Amino acid sequence: KGHSRIEREKFIAYCYVAINTRNAEWCLSFLQNYKHLLYKEFRHQVENLILGLCFFEQKNFEKAIEHLRLIKKPDNYIASRIKTVTLLSYYELEREDEMYNLIDSLKYYFKKVNANDNNRFYLLLKFFLEYLKIKKEGCEAKEIEKKIEEINSFNQVAYKYWLLEKYSNINR
Repeated sequence: KGHSRIEREKFIAYCYVAINTRNAEWCLSFLQNYKHLLYKEFRHQVENLILGLCFFEQKNFEKAIEHLRLIKKPDNYIASRIKTVTLLSYYELEREDEMYNLIDSLKYYFKKVNANDNNRFYLLLKFFLEYLKIKKEGCEAKEIEKKIEEINSFNQVAYKYWLLEKYSNINR
């Protein structure tokens, strides 16, 4: 009582701060304590998105996908988040066919919305595709260090910590 509504974008942003600092437990607690402050028409979408993000962070990739699939008819704001976390989950689960299908879908989506290096999800896909290529074809450690520097030169890359971890472990 006495609390006003929380806009879904702000609610999701709070959770992303927790996720990006690797604090899924705080995020889950925030969700449980404050989801009632979300506008009712967004509550189901936001709850399943946040659960998907947290399960991804906890490396429970199947459960992440399960929650993200419960979101029906997402708008662009939610869709790009669902698709990227689902993509990374497919990668972690070695579900290559689904992963490559989703890559094609994301390429089409980003082309349709004219996404560029100002879009954090576009950057994630760009660096992820480069990672897949390097992993397949190999490259010098110096080139990997350059790629890590390039990723770090951008302030806004979705799942930057995940990408940096993957690039750091390429030759291990």
